[in-house]
Amino acid sequence: MMWFICEDVTFAYGSTPIVDSVSLCLEQGQIAAVLGPSGSGKSTLLRLIAGLEKPDHGTIAVDGMILSSEHIQMEVHRRPVGLVFQDYHLFPHMTLRQNIAFGAHHLPLSQRKAWVNHLLDLTELTEHAEKYPHQASGGMQQRTAIARALAHQPKVLLLDEPFSNLDASLTQRLRSQMKAWFKQERVTVILVTHDPQDAEALADFTLNLSAKTPFKLTEN
Repeated sequence: MMWFICEDVTFAYGSTPIVDSVSLCLEQGQIAAVLGPSGSGKSTLLRLIAGLEKPDHGTIAVDGMILSSEHIQMEVHRRPVGLVFQDYHLFPHMTLRQNIAFGAHHLPLSQRKAWVNHLLDLTELTEHAEKYPHQASGGMQQRTAIARALAHQPKVLLLDEPFSNLDASLTQRLRSQMKAWFKQERVTVILVTHDPQDAEALADFTLNLSAKTPFKLTEN
């Protein structure tokens, strides 16, 4: 049985189809990249999986639990899903460390500090941890948003253009580090990107929303 199932999902604004009969099935720990031109429905697909939109047709399920169907729409806060937006949505009154710790509020205090420190190291933010978002670069803010989503230990992590504000050398390092961490923790990841290099470096599968046909990129 597949860990993540997105089967024949369709969504339209009025009479305009945005996501048209998309299917994507992944095993636990696999990474998929969703490619397509602007307006092809990439970000909308993430919003459907996260529960911010309800599909008109189709089923979305994780670990045997139905999140969305024609008769079911699980609340956003109950879904074992983390979503990182392009515009970060960080809390301006919290430091980067506090923003990440907010995502770990489900953990006992005795475990939370070590987990947050681990995520700061993973995303190369340790020396910037006490900065506030307005004091941090766009790349630091984006890495904080990724770390905050990981802090909640989601079963499925959704990334919307996660490297768009990072320079080339940092992007290359983080691609490698994050893929290794996702594989180690068996986090299933769905990545939306305009950059084929992101897909090649990170993904086991790519779904091109223009072609609607997933194909294998790399071996696990």
